[in-house]
Formats: sequence, C-alpha cells, structure tokens
Amino acid sequence: MIIGSEAAVNTIIHSLHHHRFAEPFEWTPFLPTDRPIQIQAGEALRSLVKYLPRS
Repeated sequence: MIIGSEAAVNTIIHSLHHHRFAEPFEWTPFLPTDRPIQIQAGEALRSLVKYLPRS
C-alpha cells in the first residue's frame, strides 16, 4: 500500500516497476480512503497484493 500525493505514489510505482517488482497496471486505481487510514488533503492511495514464488 502506498499513500502520498498522486505524483509521489506514481513515482514509487514506476520505481518498483523499474526494479521488476510489479507492472504499473497491476496496481489499483487511486482509491478514496476513510477511517482508520488517515491521509492528508491532496494525498491518495493505491494498493497491490503481490504473491511471490516460494524459494
């Protein structure tokens, strides 16, 4: 789960993509939030559930 400004969230998602963690399209669209997560005005949330192979 990444919470921050839309620009910051997208930067992190693209950085994770660069490191081959996940494709940007795998993340949810920006989601509205309600309690108990408290974010500041102008911030947004996107999330991803990633299952990693067992080693």
